[in-house]
Amino acid sequence: MVFLGEVGAIFLLFSAGYMEVDLKRLIRMEKESLIVALPGVAVAFMAGFLIGNSFGYGFIGNLFLGLALSITSIGVTVRTLMDLGRLQTDYGMIILGTAIIDDILSLFILAILVSMAQPHATLTAFGVGFILLKVIAFFVGSALFAIFLLRPLARITNRFIFAEKRLGIMLGVIFFFSLLAKVTGLHMIIGAFTAGMILALQPDFKAKDIEYKVNGLAYGLFIPLFFAILGTRIDFAALMQGGKLALGIILVAIAGKILGGLLVGE
Repeated sequence: MVFLGEVGAIFLLFSAGYMEVDLKRLIRMEKESLIVALPGVAVAFMAGFLIGNSFGYGFIGNLFLGLALSITSIGVTVRTLMDLGRLQTDYGMIILGTAIIDDILSLFILAILVSMAQPHATLTAFGVGFILLKVIAFFVGSALFAIFLLRPLARITNRFIFAEKRLGIMLGVIFFFSLLAKVTGLHMIIGAFTAGMILALQPDFKAKDIEYKVNGLAYGLFIPLFFAILGTRIDFAALMQGGKLALGIILVAIAGKILGGLLVGE
């Protein structure tokens, strides 16, 4: 069931990148997204650290709690903006860009914290640099794929004789990028989202019949499974047992995100 949920998350982000997001517009909003993301992550991280400290957690525990509050769910963000019809707006692109930057920063910090939490582990500049290098390599590799390999791949695909040739190749690209993102330390949904935006650049992969097939596969099966499985994994008993801590975390998480946005919005 967990595997099906992960596949659903992959299709949710791929579908958004493929059918809803204008890559050029998203890149054009990168400066605004970065300006919003950095204070938002910083405020949420500090708020989580302080609430963990107030409940007597250790230093590492406080850091992990701060990190948990600074992460933004790209899947929920995309789905909410799509349902509201605001994903194509300028501020929708900024919100989406901010969520992507939040997750990249958070996953980078997570890799560092995991290293720190290991017994007898030592955090070195080389280790941090290697993590950063892997993240950069993923996005540079994605750009090179879009520039040099996407069009030849489309030409090769057109030589195949079976009916679902484009859809089959697209599925291969989706899961390849998802795996590549995971190997480089990012979440696989970032890889799927990137694959969607790249494939949308090539007209041979953007035909209406392909969009219908992708929609049917994504929204007809995997995306509903993702949200259903996500709902079943919520442990309400644990929330009730958490009491003040759970309530404090929820309130601080909401307030931290709002405050972070207001700081730059003003």
